[in-house]
Amino acid sequence: MNESTPEVDVIHVVESPDDPATELEPDDKGWSDIGQWQSTRRNCMIAKAVIYFDEAHRLAEVDV
Repeated sequence: MNESTPEVDVIHVVESPDDPATELEPDDKGWSDIGQWQSTRRNCMIAKAVIYFDEAHRLAEVDV
């Protein structure tokens, strides 16, 4: 009977994509996750900026 051991991914609990970047080796799988996290964070900041800009624009129209 041949038993195979499934490949196990290591899960790291971190609060910032910069945390695991100091621990990952160049050939580790986690780099794509860090890239996705950074892109998501950047997109959220852009979305917030657009919302704030729109809100400021609406407030400026009311004052006129």
